[in-house]
Amino acid sequence: GEPGEGGDVGFPGERGLRGFGGFPGAKGHKGKEGDTGLPGRRGPPGSSSSNARECMWKMDDGKDRGVIVNCTIQKTSSSTAIHVTYNGPIEIGLCKRCCKRWFFTFNGQECRSPAPIDAIIGLMLVNVNQRNTLPVFRHGTISGYCNSLPRGVVRVALDLSNCPGYPSDSIVVSTEVVATGRIIIEEVPAPQA
Repeated sequence: GEPGEGGDVGFPGERGLRGFGGFPGAKGHKGKEGDTGLPGRRGPPGSSSSNARECMWKMDDGKDRGVIVNCTIQKTSSSTAIHVTYNGPIEIGLCKRCCKRWFFTFNGQECRSPAPIDAIIGLMLVNVNQRNTLPVFRHGTISGYCNSLPRGVVRVALDLSNCPGYPSDSIVVSTEVVATGRIIIEEVPAPQA
């Protein structure tokens, strides 16, 4: 017989399952070299090496006031600080009312930023009529930072004076035992406020 008429359109079938991921493709060709980038921002000032100095001397001149020693450093920047440390003997003479002030000066002036770098050392334990049983030789450390010093040569001095209001009497310390004093000077980034 003859073919029948076409039927009606059927309903859509259900969605098929998701296929598996394909295999990685072949590696592409190397691209062209890009253009040169713009210059970066300027970085903060740095230093290629430390700037430090150590001065040493024998404490044998019997001074009880005035400049004990001078030491210089070439400061490379006005925005840095100077860190100073004294290590050594702090003989002040043992007497009834001894009081000594040890302090640093920078180019002849005490530090103003943030504050003077000093130490007050007093005994006030020995009666002038009694036998002294305290040690004459003592070791001490004085340390601190000084900001706002200009670049260039900085003369650092360790000074010794009598405390205000105290007499200048003292007992001369024997120099049979001679210790070494040292000042360490470092140029460092300014400390946080």
